[in-house]
Amino acid sequence: MELKPEQIKKFIEIHKDCAGFENYSEEQIREIANGVANYYLTLFKIHQRIRNENKDVIVPDG
Repeated sequence: MELKPEQIKKFIEIHKDCAGFENYSEEQIREIANGVANYYLTLFKIHQRIRNENKDVIVPDG
């Protein structure tokens, strides 16, 4: 997944006060932002898969 430029700008705005953030180049920040987005997208896909797999499980009463 590749973030749009406005999403990158928002990422920069959110993290501008983090220690050492100013030491990264624009290219490095874009790479970090895309990596973070892909990480959370992967977690969401795993969550959806687990949720869908558990729909098929029948829990017995009692």
